[in-house]
Amino acid sequence: MNLNFLDLTESILSTIKSTINIVDVISLLDFDSDFESLKKRLSDNKKHHYTNSDYYVIVHVDTDYYLPKCPYGFSIFNLYKTFKEIDVDIRKIIFLTNHCGIRKEFEILSEVMYGSKNITPEIIDNTITPFAHGCASLYSKEYEDKKINIERIEHHGICMMGKPRVHRNAIFNHLKKNHLLDKIKTSYNSDGWANEI
Repeated sequence: MNLNFLDLTESILSTIKSTINIVDVISLLDFDSDFESLKKRLSDNKKHHYTNSDYYVIVHVDTDYYLPKCPYGFSIFNLYKTFKEIDVDIRKIIFLTNHCGIRKEFEILSEVMYGSKNITPEIIDNTITPFAHGCASLYSKEYEDKKINIERIEHHGICMMGKPRVHRNAIFNHLKKNHLLDKIKTSYNSDGWANEI
């Protein structure tokens, strides 16, 4: 199948729609800091009865967060927990991801939560890239090759962070704890890069 990178997700969804009924398409990235909102969304569109062809499509394109020695990420754990709380079978998910080999994490978590490694979503890995969401074309339109005058550099680095995330909090706290905020210009703003801390 020869797919254009810019419409990879659309092409995959089109193929999936030809064989199943999609209940909802959910980007896990939109909920990784707020699984209560995901719970509400799933509760609002929960069906009283699911047919064999009914599935949720979960799109996963970001890195996950891991505790030391924990073999599965927070996002997958929270996804399982949320589906379990609203009483929807986790096997009603088609999980599209750019994380090759993530099936092992699902199997381990499934063993922990259900006592069987076979209670997992349908996983289609290594299929999603940043190009699938038009990121490359979005940023390339604004790209300008600026010549930098290195004599004018005043700070050791910059750290621009948008929407709050666990790993970004860790970076900011590290910079603050080590008194590096004067040397490394840092911004943290969920709506863009405008506010300097």
